Amino acid sequence: MSRVISRFSKDMTSVDTVVGRLVALTVAMCLNMGRVIVTMAISTKGLALLLLFPVMFVYRFTAEYARNATVLLQRMEAVSKAPVFAGFTETLHGISTIRAFKREAARTESNSKFLDLNTRPFYLQQAALLWMGLRLDVLGGVVSFAVAALTVGNVINGWDIFPIAWTAIALTASQQLTASLQQVVLLSTYMSSEMAKVQRVQEYIEDTTTVEAPDVIPETYPGDRAQWPSEGRLQLEDVKMRYRDGPLVLKGITAEIQPREKIGVIGRTGSGKSSLIACLFRMSEPEAGSKISIDGVDVATIGLATLRSRVAIVPQEPTLFSASIRYNWYVG
Repeated sequence: MSRVISRFSKDMTSVDTVVGRLVALTVAMCLNMGRVIVTMAISTKGLALLLLFPVMFVYRFTAEYARNATVLLQRMEAVSKAPVFAGFTETLHGISTIRAFKREAARTESNSKFLDLNTRPFYLQQAALLWMGLRLDVLGGVVSFAVAALTVGNVINGWDIFPIAWTAIALTASQQLTASLQQVVLLSTYMSSEMAKVQRVQEYIEDTTTVEAPDVIPETYPGDRAQWPSEGRLQLEDVKMRYRDGPLVLKGITAEIQPREKIGVIGRTGSGKSSLIACLFRMSEPEAGSKISIDGVDVATIGLATLRSRVAIVPQEPTLFSASIRYNWYVG
């Protein structure tokens, strides 16, 4: 659940807002860099291009070296964020139990450990960006020095390669080129890091391993609301359920709840109360051989929309969507 929350919070925010801005800025800086290169080429009659090609090759090598590190660190930071969310959520939900058993120090230490593991990739990513920025500054100084040396040699030795009036344009363009190259490299590195979030969201979009049942199955449609459910008799027969490949969280529950009976399910945190509700709504499918029936209809044989539109639930944590009351009532 914490991974899903991470995908639909920070990752989706980056996809919707950050990535688009970074792409626009990168394109704008690339166009500006092209303008500066053309200006330098004209003002130095093409001599600056002989220096720019090896310098840009070094720029590219430095950027690729740092980009690979930052992308991997960004993925590590995103993966290590899920235990942080899970740890804080478990602490908030079980705060009364933690205080009852005096486990505050243990939970604090556990959450601090998860938080430390999450911040390590972030600090290393910032260090990698600083490492790259330092080397880009040095390369920028080399470009400016080379253009200045070419200008001085043109004046002192009387080479008369290009007019003196163009010297200021060449020096100004070299400084602008340094800034443009640094911005392009940094923006492309940031964009590569943010694209890792796009890849994680894409994994959920293209996930073919998790396939839900259809919303409506005409062959087993139980009728309209007046026909089913008519009484509300709930029968559980050997209900077993597990999350992914983990151990069983529901181990063969068998029970029958008569119509209009009020039943309370009591248990400690993690005993399976929410898992039972998840099976009833088929948010998690039970194991083979399990059967949950409502008024004699096996809920595993009908569509998900049919089932979830006929059974109501009041969630523990109420959530309101930014929409009309009718929409919130229908979705809830």
